Amino acid sequence: MLKGHNDVVNCLLQCGDVLWSGSDDMTMKLWNIQTGECMQTIETESYIRSLCVWREHIISGGFLDEVEVILLFVYGVKWNFCR
Repeated sequence: MLKGHNDVVNCLLQCGDVLWSGSDDMTMKLWNIQTGECMQTIETESYIRSLCVWREHIISGGFLDEVEVILLFVYGVKWNFCR
């Protein structure tokens, strides 16, 4: 079991050995699937409702005051495992 979010987890995305999770606590977390360790927490300004891969990008969709917010994170070579 992966513990770390402070609110409902709305979405998951697997990229290689990393699992991304998005939550109503306005964070995305990156988990090592093998160890269950949280490798990184990314704070956002919106509830995270969806995650997808596009080329070398992770795109998250959320809602902030009824307006959809799309956040684009580029991690370059470090995160190319998503291809």
